[in-house]
Amino acid sequence: MKKINRMYSIVSYDKNWPIMFSEESQRIAEIIGDNILEVQHIGSTSVPGMSGKPTIDILFVVDDISKIKNNIADMRKIGYESLGAQNAENSHLFEKEIEGKRIFIVHFYQKNHPEIKQIIAIRDYLKTHKNKALEYSNLKVSLFQKFPDSYSQYRKFKDEYMENLKNELV
Repeated sequence: MKKINRMYSIVSYDKNWPIMFSEESQRIAEIIGDNILEVQHIGSTSVPGMSGKPTIDILFVVDDISKIKNNIADMRKIGYESLGAQNAENSHLFEKEIEGKRIFIVHFYQKNHPEIKQIIAIRDYLKTHKNKALEYSNLKVSLFQKFPDSYSQYRKFKDEYMENLKNELV
């Protein structure tokens, strides 16, 4: 179940984020096994210097998305809640919270899913266009200052910005 008004924060880039990604993706890979075709660090925490929510987004491209349901119990053992195909058809989302704060979001997508290229393209664009990364960082900080107690308002305006960015990349 999606939390409409979760507590959130926006923080400066943390050099430990890539390490956290690496360690957690390895832990998950041991559970999922040879169904994994590719793993990517995505989202704001994957862009050096970018501010964002201190939540590591991990993208797994898998050979057979239907097999992920067989891993739900093992993912639960390492602290994950299954959110199902919340983002898109042929996907599966998990989140891990510690003391009420979402620390990891894990996105599983069926190979050749159209959103995979788009997610990676946005990340790579922000990594190579520092001015856009700074603009996006500043927007997130500004939105947090305006809506510190309204995650839904923060998301509304952040999502509008991202939609415009996606259209620029097309």
